[in-house]
Amino acid sequence: MNGEALPCYSRSMTAQPSLTALNAEVHSIGAEGCKILIVDNLVPDARPLVDLAARMGPFPRPEGILYPGLRRYIGERDREAAAYVAYVCRKLAPLLIEAFGIGQFRVDNASFSLATRRPEETVPYMRIPHYDGVDQKAFAILHYLSETPQGGTAFYRHRRTGFECISPDRAAAYQTGALRDFEDYGEPQGYIGSSTSAFERIFDVEGVFNRCLIYSGAMLHSGQLMETANFSPDPRLGRLTGNIFIRVDQANLGPYMAV
Repeated sequence: MNGEALPCYSRSMTAQPSLTALNAEVHSIGAEGCKILIVDNLVPDARPLVDLAARMGPFPRPEGILYPGLRRYIGERDREAAAYVAYVCRKLAPLLIEAFGIGQFRVDNASFSLATRRPEETVPYMRIPHYDGVDQKAFAILHYLSETPQGGTAFYRHRRTGFECISPDRAAAYQTGALRDFEDYGEPQGYIGSSTSAFERIFDVEGVFNRCLIYSGAMLHSGQLMETANFSPDPRLGRLTGNIFIRVDQANLGPYMAV
């Protein structure tokens, strides 16, 4: 599901369970109040997904993105994996309207990913919080698939600018500010975890097995890799995630982002 024709999803295609019924929580975080959605026990049994990812390996290193590891994109020919993506989208569709006001969306791409690169193998920008893009209609669905603790995801405020979400009119100022951070504080030697001189950690999501995290790609975020990740390229041992990037076609987004 990378550059292929993809189905459109809407809440009208699914049953209408509530956030409470699906053990889901919405959090408005930070000073800007951007929302994230956390859903535990996303699939009935996630262990077969780990086996599926292992059968799809070895994963290649992705081109054109700053991801600290390996990524196996899911295509329509990957029938079992594509069925997993469709299941997740149908299950989450009614929750996305309740949490974010998303009425209809499409999948941009989907993949299994492994964080395999140690800090010294990356460039400095990969060791600080990042945003996926400034498109206000792009969201990330992150499914944690490591049975042993491998690190979750945290969200941050950039101290110099005060930004927590990056919109088109903020991107240049943020990039300038990040460069000044390197000049003033030096290049980070490891992946970011807790707050630093340049960034304040405002919310931390633990990477619990079979937990799903949904958030706007414009939010400053980072994987929490320093203390627990083993950087293994084996899907059965490493920090494995299912990644689905969606784009909103129809929505009443409301104040999900205060920028």
